Amino acid sequence: MATKYDIDFKKMIVSLYQNGEKVKDLTSEYGISDKNIYAWIKRYAKDKQTGISRECQEVCVNENPFPRQN
Repeated sequence: MATKYDIDFKKMIVSLYQNGEKVKDLTSEYGISDKNIYAWIKRYAKDKQTGISRECQEVCVNENPFPRQN
């Protein structure tokens, strides 16, 4: 099962990277794969607040998590 990381944790990792930490050091210190870190860096470059692409935001906003039941 894949581990879920919250937004604040992802932002922290990206911030550490942007402030000069090496991905290799972040992977060993926090136990995260380099693949995840590079994906987060790419996502947060597109949307610095949430790391979610515009397309995903539109889908998430338009979806009703509580559909009416008749």
